[in-house]
This record gives sequence, C-alpha cells and structure tokens, in this order.
Amino acid sequence: MKDLLGVIVAGGAGTRMAGLGDTPKALLPIGGRPLLQRQLEAMADAGIPEVLIATGHGAQRLEAELPTLTPPGLGVRLSRDPFPAGSGGCLAHACAEVDRTLLVLFGDVVMHMDLGALVAFHRSRPAQATAVVHPNDHPYDSDLVQLDPRGRVLALHRKPHPDGLRVRNLVTAGAFVLEPGIIATIPTDRPQDLVHDILHGALDLGVYGYTTSEYLKDMGTPRRYAQVEQDWQSGRVQGSHRSQPRATAFLDRDGTLNEHVGLVYAPAQLRLIPGAAPAVRLLNQAGVRVVLTTNQPVLARGLCDATELEGIHAQLERLLAAEGAYLDEIQACPHHPDGGFEGEVPSLKIPCTCRKPGVGLIHAAEATQAFDPQDSAVFGDTWRDLEMARTAGLPCHVVGAAQGIDPDDPAPRHRDLLHGVRAWLATRPGAQT
Repeated sequence: MKDLLGVIVAGGAGTRMAGLGDTPKALLPIGGRPLLQRQLEAMADAGIPEVLIATGHGAQRLEAELPTLTPPGLGVRLSRDPFPAGSGGCLAHACAEVDRTLLVLFGDVVMHMDLGALVAFHRSRPAQATAVVHPNDHPYDSDLVQLDPRGRVLALHRKPHPDGLRVRNLVTAGAFVLEPGIIATIPTDRPQDLVHDILHGALDLGVYGYTTSEYLKDMGTPRRYAQVEQDWQSGRVQGSHRSQPRATAFLDRDGTLNEHVGLVYAPAQLRLIPGAAPAVRLLNQAGVRVVLTTNQPVLARGLCDATELEGIHAQLERLLAAEGAYLDEIQACPHHPDGGFEGEVPSLKIPCTCRKPGVGLIHAAEATQAFDPQDSAVFGDTWRDLEMARTAGLPCHVVGAAQGIDPDDPAPRHRDLLHGVRAWLATRPGAQT
C-alpha cells in the first residue's frame, strides 16, 4: 500500500445539508470526531503514506483544522479546484502529474472497511478502475451497476430505469481505486462526475466492481447524517469490517422467501411469500448480514443459464426492495448429482460440497466475511437446510412446510419467515424483551 496515493474528494458545497450550519461535510463529527479525521486514520492504518485532499467549498477551514486531524507520520496536502469541477473533474486538476495508483474516498461517506482487500481485488484483475459496490434498500431510484462473474462492470444503468430492466441490486458506494491512465482521460475544462462521466466512459478500458457488505453510507443529507451517527453509537459501523465476525442470517430461497412452485427458471415464476420482505427488512435494520443460500439445479438441468438465473435473482431483489429490504449476498449451488435429464449440462452434473445439505455455501460466504456462530442462524423449510445448519454448528429455524423433517425433531418451527426472524431476533444478545 505504500505505493498508493490516497485521495479524499471533499469539495462539495453541502447544499443538501440545510439546517446543519455551514460546516463542511468532511468536518461534521461522527462519534465525536470529524469524518475527515476518521478517513485519514483509515488511510494511515492501511499503510498509505500520503493523502491528497481535493477541496473547493470550505477549503480554508479544512486547511486550518488539518494539523489537528492528521495522524502522526501521514503526509497530507490540499488541492483546491479552480472552479466547481465535480467528483471526477477535481481529480483531473489535483492528480494530473500523479503516476501512482489512487485510492479515492468521497468525503461525505462514512465507512469501515478493509481497504487492503479492496486494493488486492483491484490488482488481481486487469483493472484501470475499481468501484466499491453494495446493495441498498432503494435500488429502484439508484444508479445500478451490472457485473459479470469476475466483477467486471458490463453496464451502468442510470435512474430512472426502463420497464423490464432486471439487474442485481448493486450501487456504487463512494470508494474507488484508479490507475493514472483513467485520470488522463478526464477533461479539465468542465465539471465531471466520477461515476456518470468518467467510469461510464471507460468501461472498455476495464472497470470492475468490488462487492462488500461492510459499512459505507453517504451522510450528505440531514436524515442520512442522523442515521450514520446512530449507527456509530450502536456499534453497527465498527462491527461491519470484514475481519470482524458478524451476525449473519443464512436464508433459503424457494419455500422460505418465495412461493414454492417447483423449479423456478424464469423471473415471472418468482413471487414473494407474504411477510418475507418485512422479515428481511428487520434483519437489515438490526445490522444482521443477510446471505441467500440456495440450491439451483435448474442450471445443471439446462432449464436456464447463469445470466437467466441472475435475472431471477434480480427479480427477487426488486421485490424485496419494493418493501425496503435487501440481501447482502447470494450464494447459489448450480450442481445436481443425478444425470439423465434432457438438455442437462454435463459439467454441472457432479457431486459437490456446495449443494445443501453440504456446507459449501456457508463456507463461500465466510470467505467474504466471517460470521459469528454464537449470533448467526439458518432459516429454511427443508431437511437440507436443517442438516446444513447442524453440520455448520448453527441453529436452524424451520419455516413453512418443514419438508422432510421429522415431526419430533426439536428444531424451532414457525409459520413463516417473519415469525421465525422475530423469534430469533428476540434471543440475540442485547435484544429488547
């Protein structure tokens, strides 16, 4: 990380922060300390030796307070925009002569993430740029990022979206890794937005999305500022780092989230069970990571391909988002051990460790973020979910039909996912009784 230059984009005028005074957004306190100080400390902790702050509005005040905000040993300098140049244009002015990889943070984003893992992902791909992406609870009015299986950005879909668009719930999160070649493409004579103008125009050069469920939230409005302050005070921000074991709910799909109608191989077949979205929303609000774990033999049977399965899961996320809920991660097993089906895909007709009741899907989720076995649970409707949970050492809350489960089995049972989630949340450490 010592060969990187950190950049904090802190030049916005804060027009959306009416009612909070004229303090630059980067200097607003989070947990009693200015956000800029926390971002500088995150850069220093990641081993970055120097940070450039691209400023505009409030530059004099930022400069005056910088000595008290800078961690020992971290080099910091400011670059002031000659005019309001936007989140991309400011980089053209501030970094025109820079020949190092840039780690860029927006100055109004509260975050707690593993910056080293982000940089390692960027360098493991032929990337000119990498944007951090994550799900949110309002993708219908957000710009959506469409990725291929390796994380390359295929398209950026700006809002409003056309009817029938089915892409996953992933949006940019205000953190980026950029190579100097990208900076060289930025015009210097007009404002430029980093995502809409720069990255959108550079997709052919190699733009990637780094997906994480760690905490990143724009605090650029009074309502969002109040929310991130509340999240900090509750410990939700600090507990989101990928190195921290985190409370996780592993959810089955068919019969748990959506109606069981047989093999779902088209988006139109997927219909949520009443109460499923409120259940996921409760988990989101509690700061619990929500991971979908699902067997999808429709791929092995040739009923749909990976792109079509993405469309099905995009439909699932769209329906959840309509009720303010989101999944942090989707883990799907494409295999099926038995052959003899017309149109099947031979390479997927194999025994595997990821097909439930195996625990491979849980291990795959654990590779992206550790989970706390004392504060995690599985929710599903079949014996496969129950056996997966027990092999992984996790409690299982059986919901719905309880297919193939012995009536005398002691696993807790619930009418549906909403009742199961409420019951589990009531047992968690610190739950209100």
